[in-house]
Amino acid sequence: MAGLRRRGTGAGAAALAILAITGALAMADSSITVPIGESKTGSKPCEKGELATGGGFTSNDATRWDVLALQPQSRRWATTLINHGGSNQQAKVNAVCSRASRYLLKSKKVTETISPFAGLYKELDVKCPAGTTAAGGGFGPTDSPSETISVLDSAPLNDRKWHTRVYTTGGSTGGDGTFRAHVVCDRKGAGYAVRSLSFTEDPPRAMRGTEVPFDESVACGNRQRLTSGGFASDDLNIYYRRMQTAGNGWRLAGGTYTSIPITVYAVCQK
Repeated sequence: MAGLRRRGTGAGAAALAILAITGALAMADSSITVPIGESKTGSKPCEKGELATGGGFTSNDATRWDVLALQPQSRRWATTLINHGGSNQQAKVNAVCSRASRYLLKSKKVTETISPFAGLYKELDVKCPAGTTAAGGGFGPTDSPSETISVLDSAPLNDRKWHTRVYTTGGSTGGDGTFRAHVVCDRKGAGYAVRSLSFTEDPPRAMRGTEVPFDESVACGNRQRLTSGGFASDDLNIYYRRMQTAGNGWRLAGGTYTSIPITVYAVCQK
C-alpha cells in the first residue's frame, strides 16, 4: 500500500503484568521497562476461579507502541508490545476479571500465505454459541510476534461476535502468517450494551506529516458494568499509548499521522 511507513525491527523481552480483582477493574500497581525496539509477551493470571474478559495498558505521552497482541488466555490476559520510541519506556497493564463459571472462551485462528511486501487485509469473526452473549474479546499472533502484521480492528461486531481485522505486508521474504481471534461469552446470556465513539484528528497537521495526539473515552451507562474495550481504524501508522479502563468505561489514546477515523468501544453488561 502506498505511503506505508515501515517501522524498525526488534526482538527482546519485556514482561507486562496484570493485577486482577474479582468482578472489578484493576490497574497494575507496578511498571515495567521496555528497551528500545524490543518486544515480548507477558502476563499474570487472574485470581483462582476467575477469567479475564478484557484488558489493556497505559504509558506516558512520549511512548510509541505497536500493539501486537491483547488476548485472553483463560485466567490470563496476555499483552505484546513493541517499543518504537527513542528511549527505554515504561508501561502498566490493567485487566477486567470476572467469575470464571459464568464465562467461556472461544477462539479461531487463520493462516495466510503472503508474497513479499504484498499487502493483504484479513478479517476474522469469532461467534459465541447460541444462548450466550459476547462480553469481550481479543487478538494475537500464534507464533513469534511480527511487525509485518498491523491489527486494525478488535471490537464487538454484535451481541454474539468479536471482530478482528489485520493488515500484513509479508515482510521482505513473505511466507505464512498466523493469527488468532478470541471472544469471551457470557453463559447466562445477559444483555450487553456496546458503547462507541468515532473521531478524527486535525487534518492540516496530519497532512503535513506531524504526529497528532488523540485521547478519547466512552463510558458505560448507569447500572452497567464494563467487561471489555475495543478499537478500530484503517490507520496503518497509528501509535497507541493507552488502551485502558476509564472509570466505568474505556479509553483510547495515542498518536496518528492521518485524519483517518478511529473508534473506541466499551462493552457493558446491563
